[in-house]
Amino acid sequence: MMKKIILNHKFQMLCIVLLTGIFSLRVYTKTVGAITVANPYLETVSWITMILGIVLVGVVSYLTLVRKKEIHQVYPIVGLVLGIIFILVIPIYGTPDETFHFDAAYNLSNRMLGVEPSQTEGKEYRRKCDTEYHVLLFRKNSYRKFGVQFKGDIDTQLVLATDRSGGDANIAAYVIPALGISLGRLLRLNFPMLSMLGMLFNTMWFVLWMTYALKKIPYGQRILLTVALLPITLQEVNSYSRDNPLLIASILVIVLTLHWHYSEEKIKISEAIIFVVSAYTLVTVKSALYAYMVLFPLVILMKKEWFTGKNKKYALAGLAGIVVLAFLFFVPMHGWDRIYQLLSTESYVEHLKVYGQAPLYYVMHPVELIIILARTVKKAMWGYILQLVGHGLGWLEVYNSDKDHWAYIIPALLVAIRMKGEDIRIDGRTRVFSVLTGVIGIVFCMLAMLVFWNPKNPATVDGLQGRYFVPVLLPLFLGLGYWKKPVLKINLNQYHPILLAGMGYVIAVNILRYNVGV
Repeated sequence: MMKKIILNHKFQMLCIVLLTGIFSLRVYTKTVGAITVANPYLETVSWITMILGIVLVGVVSYLTLVRKKEIHQVYPIVGLVLGIIFILVIPIYGTPDETFHFDAAYNLSNRMLGVEPSQTEGKEYRRKCDTEYHVLLFRKNSYRKFGVQFKGDIDTQLVLATDRSGGDANIAAYVIPALGISLGRLLRLNFPMLSMLGMLFNTMWFVLWMTYALKKIPYGQRILLTVALLPITLQEVNSYSRDNPLLIASILVIVLTLHWHYSEEKIKISEAIIFVVSAYTLVTVKSALYAYMVLFPLVILMKKEWFTGKNKKYALAGLAGIVVLAFLFFVPMHGWDRIYQLLSTESYVEHLKVYGQAPLYYVMHPVELIIILARTVKKAMWGYILQLVGHGLGWLEVYNSDKDHWAYIIPALLVAIRMKGEDIRIDGRTRVFSVLTGVIGIVFCMLAMLVFWNPKNPATVDGLQGRYFVPVLLPLFLGLGYWKKPVLKINLNQYHPILLAGMGYVIAVNILRYNVGV
């Protein structure tokens, strides 16, 4: 009788909600409540975060355990609610370089609303009420300053203010948040609400495409869900960072490739358009660092039959088109300058105002390069892994306990293990190139920072961040996971969204506990 009650999904749902409520009450009374009593804004954020967290865990438990909903049906709720929670606990300027990204989105909003560009170098027009908080980097004890803006007057007069975008003209990376900013300006929202609306637009855009990807991916839904709900992912895609479109593009390229490879359906025009746009985004965002990922589908999909019979002319035409597009992208992206850099032994490191060593130098000294990369992996790679699971997010310097780390790392690793009922058939070529795609991405990130961020003769690669590795996590995990053995003899798929929703909520609470309370 007792076993029957324990295995009852409604009983499990009630227990999960009850435990979440007890956790929330304990955290609030023991820590958060004590530090927010003198900060009305933080008090409000704490209450909203905890209410949303309890409701989220309850709704997800009901949908997965009682209603038996699939992962792609549950994810939109999890992604959107956790996104809102992270927007509240990590407001604007809480992520690296977000000052530049916000100004770039604001400049695009000006163009959308018909505001003439400034003729003064380094200056652009802003609403006066948007300039009072303009120079603040969101760090410890900044919540009070941010909260005060909710009570400030809404002065829509346009004034010249410092433009920190650096002339970033990558429109594709900022269209969505610029739409949010534009709507906020039309609705005469104050600066906090305006900035949060732009972040919310980015969140909804990401959730939309991840839902599409979860429907299309032929295997590894749990892996994709985990990547989409990692703390570092939630932080980046909810901000104004260009990592939002970059991550969407990398996931769609891989997912559509696998969908076409394993599906017997014909390639749809809509899918082809999405793939081309995603490939364009990968080529243009982040200085083409992840552009090689577009080659992944070419290797996987290039079967011998593509070049026989009627398919031959289409295959050749497609390859010719890729070459033409690559050349068209190459010129406006300062391609000749890139070649010059590759053929040089020195490169100028802008932020240090010194000369570093260019790629050709390391080609001529491969042993030195291997030693530097090995030292970096030994010294810093564990720290980058911890960043992925919520340790040291952005500028906030959140430091969680070791228990919190392993509570997220273990489920993240378990997603790659097959469970009962999962009939996964991955051919060797797909597995090999999936792993290579991930490894190449990690190496490229290290090489890029080594060349453009480090002086001569560095001991290790400095400047790396865990967020740089997020775009390649999906292919890496897909290639490393889902072997024939081991296979869990039980099916825990329905518990996975509940676990990730709960862990996302825990990380948000930790941001309040370990950072805001200082």
